[in-house]
Amino acid sequence: MQKRWIISLLVISSLSITLKTSAEAANPPIPYTNEACQRLEAATLKIQKLMEKEHWPTASGGNSAGIEAGIRTYRDIYEMAGYSFDQSLIHFASAYKKNSDGRIKVVNTCTGVITFKGARRLVAEADHAGVNLHKYFSDNVVAALHILSGSEGTSPFNISVMAEQDSKNAFTAAMAFFYDHPDNTVTMKDLKQNGYEPTLDVNCCIVDGTRDNLTIITGHGKGDWSYKVDDKGAISIVKKPLSTSKDCQLLRESEPQTTSGRNLPDKSVKQEL
Repeated sequence: MQKRWIISLLVISSLSITLKTSAEAANPPIPYTNEACQRLEAATLKIQKLMEKEHWPTASGGNSAGIEAGIRTYRDIYEMAGYSFDQSLIHFASAYKKNSDGRIKVVNTCTGVITFKGARRLVAEADHAGVNLHKYFSDNVVAALHILSGSEGTSPFNISVMAEQDSKNAFTAAMAFFYDHPDNTVTMKDLKQNGYEPTLDVNCCIVDGTRDNLTIITGHGKGDWSYKVDDKGAISIVKKPLSTSKDCQLLRESEPQTTSGRNLPDKSVKQEL
């Protein structure tokens, strides 16, 4: 898993790699497949080894030299894997902008996440350094970069993903509660007393508060999807928003019934949101 983030670290490195824009442009966009992910990871490791072996010069990010080096790095890694970085940006941006299912697919697959993270890093670095990305990319690619980074407007991803950390924090608080009260049912009051502090505009819904069947869903009021954490701490995406107490009740009803056969009463829903 850690290898997937190497690219994000390399984006600020200055590498002496020749740009091959014509060859890179001829390659197809990277697909969502595991094979493509493995090829991209392998290409990343090869570049990393070359860096270490040949002591390529590096430069810090936040300046035009670092940004140009990052773009070269991305293009060469994707080309080494047999794909086009530029075309991948356009491909994923199109899916991301189309609908919530497209956004979820982009941010929930290996190749989508790597490309998404790259776009966000490049735009952030360019904005910080005052660098015009049109110098390095076509208009279509620059538009794709801004769609994926959220700088085109309020990003549905940035809004929705805020709730992911809340899922982790709510689970940690629940485990602290169950340490002292293993046979009790956790409530929102219990979560808060054990350290959970909801992020502003993020709602929390306890679908099942028992230890063996714990299910908590968190979601931003303006998000496109929510996050569910189970009794083992595993987090998954729920393709439904969590904006009101009614949403919480609907999420409860849509979840499979557990052995406890328990649903919290309606009056508890309002306390949780």
